[in-house]
Amino acid sequence: MKHRILTAHSFREQILILDEADRILDVGFKKALNAIISQLPKCRQTLLFSAIQTNYVQDLAKLSLKDPEYLSVHEESECEAATPNHLQQTANDCSSRAKIRYVMQFHEGTS
Repeated sequence: MKHRILTAHSFREQILILDEADRILDVGFKKALNAIISQLPKCRQTLLFSAIQTNYVQDLAKLSLKDPEYLSVHEESECEAATPNHLQQTANDCSSRAKIRYVMQFHEGTS
């Protein structure tokens, strides 16, 4: 089976990840974010994460998402897509050089 090798350069251009989306526009990054998004290819995957849904997040979604799919996390009894009670979070402390490798390995493991 032939595998596609994903370089760090092509990976950055194909996926835009916006974390703490509720804070990005709140602290005045709208102009900078518009400049960044305008330089990215139109055909890309955008992941937008926010702990809360605000007007700022909806504005950000309009700027960067095409046909967005929303996932809301509630108590397990309320929603099939809820955060499991046994969820474990981990953090990896790594150098700047290693960050791309870690993200690519994670992405390959979930594809």
